[in-house]
Amino acid sequence: MLPDPAIKANKAIVAALLIAALGPALCATAVPAGNTNTRGKLAASLLRHSVGSLRVQLRADTQTLVRLSPADQPDFSFTPAALEPKRSGTGYNHVGDLHLRVRAIRATAGAWVDCSTSIPQGAVKPLAVAAGEVAAADISAALGAACALQVERHWSAEGDAPVLRFKIRNAGDAPIELGAIGMPMVFDNLLTGRSLASAHAQASFADPSIALDAGYVQVTRLNGSGPALLVLPETHTPLEACVPLPTTQEAPIAAFRDGGERSQTSEGFYDWTVRSLGYLESEWRGVAGAEWNASSSEVIAAGATRTFGVRLLTAPSIRAIETTLAAQARPVAVAIPGYVVPAARGSDPADERRARARAVSPQRLRQWRSSRARGNRAPAPARKSRSGGRGLERSVRHKLRCRRPRRTLRGV
Repeated sequence: MLPDPAIKANKAIVAALLIAALGPALCATAVPAGNTNTRGKLAASLLRHSVGSLRVQLRADTQTLVRLSPADQPDFSFTPAALEPKRSGTGYNHVGDLHLRVRAIRATAGAWVDCSTSIPQGAVKPLAVAAGEVAAADISAALGAACALQVERHWSAEGDAPVLRFKIRNAGDAPIELGAIGMPMVFDNLLTGRSLASAHAQASFADPSIALDAGYVQVTRLNGSGPALLVLPETHTPLEACVPLPTTQEAPIAAFRDGGERSQTSEGFYDWTVRSLGYLESEWRGVAGAEWNASSSEVIAAGATRTFGVRLLTAPSIRAIETTLAAQARPVAVAIPGYVVPAARGSDPADERRARARAVSPQRLRQWRSSRARGNRAPAPARKSRSGGRGLERSVRHKLRCRRPRRTLRGV
């Protein structure tokens, strides 16, 4: 489902009301302390790079993202950079971390094993950078020997965008199944400890479009100002699911967790989940409607390599997000009349035929394809999937409600 403007507006209103009502209490609330069992204290030196309209700062020790700022607004960061001294410890996630759920396939499939760079088993090993790259590292030791994979992370500057890629190689003699591939999307959505003015100036909302190969995450500032950040998939990096990371308090022994808090003023963070069958067979087992899209896994044969990643770029304003997506040759879908509709009426998601950087207008409707989504009598989700070029698939999800009988007022 594409981020609904009404939902975004409601989130902003609720956030403002919470801050206004609880302002004194919020300002008195302590920010969660960093874990003393750290994966390396915050490095005194950072890897600083300018890529297009963005300034990028990576930790020198882990090469994970600390700060991501518009070049003309260096005091603002889409990531929680101000909390980095307390989020530099073990169990705190950053953009650039990786979560894998794997199992070996021999005579039969083995048990799932969870591996996470945010709870490292060893040190990250820097690699020589190739042309166009800003940082590279071997993160296999951080994932641990149980992962049984060789994994490299590469940050590169391509055009006007930073690109994050992971290269996974199976150096063993047996196929390995990936049941979960998660990239933490850690952006500054924290309101705790901030005044209304500070939250409006510094905080952002991250909204995913969980649409497989057409999926993306948009990060928009609480005050509505531009630019907006877009996280787009590289080839064959579908946004199959957006999985919340439990806090350490909620799941103290889970490999996929975050050391921050979750509350009315701290939403927590999520994984861009490329494969999710491992969740369906464990955490989601028996939970009706847990899947946003059909869960899948993939197998890396012995000696084979798999590459996936995301691209970070900006739209000049929130209103320009769809135009920017079209300019990047990304499919754009708009539901008419919306994503929550009466089941009897149905909805028409219009898919753009050609990726053109133009605003949607009635005159352009002939350039769009439409398909109708209908539901049953009971409230239920409906999903439309469509195969596109280059072997890509996209989906649009609706929430269809049952029709209610009309009521009339008498004697008025």
